[in-house]
Amino acid sequence: MTEPGNRNDVNGAVSGSVLQARTVIAHTIAMAQPVARMPIPRQLPPPHPVWTNRARELATLDELAARATSTRALLTGLAGIGKTELAVRWLLGQRAGHPDGELYADLSAWRDQPPVRPHQVLAGWLRALGIPPDDLPDEPAELTALYRSVTAEKSLMVLVDNVFAAEQVRLLIPASPSSTI
Repeated sequence: MTEPGNRNDVNGAVSGSVLQARTVIAHTIAMAQPVARMPIPRQLPPPHPVWTNRARELATLDELAARATSTRALLTGLAGIGKTELAVRWLLGQRAGHPDGELYADLSAWRDQPPVRPHQVLAGWLRALGIPPDDLPDEPAELTALYRSVTAEKSLMVLVDNVFAAEQVRLLIPASPSSTI
């Protein structure tokens, strides 16, 4: 039934049902594009093809990790004796227990260039963990806080190489106790 003064006409050839409406309001529905999933970061350097048997040192690291609720290891020694290679090989053996990936930074403490600042490392790591560059804060304290928030529920392996002082590493420790550094 039509109201007086309204017309109820259908123009053109019609086959099937007809829907008529007095007022039509157009809405635009934007479908969000699927978010591309970031790959799990795998930043450890590849193991060197030449490897001197360090079974005793690897076993010691395994033993220490088995006893600890969180693993923090410091390898010290003269340059060139294989500390980095030992750490890389041991961490690669721990990969299954750290499903959220591995992060690596060379802080360049013993090179002819200035040491890398922890906040430079954090910015790169946060991008690797899926934080868009535009969402990274400029303030070092805020960058550190974001890193702690992002890593709080993750199980990561972190290798920091060529460190000069403990202050360089403190800010790079993930918040999660299940992470290894």
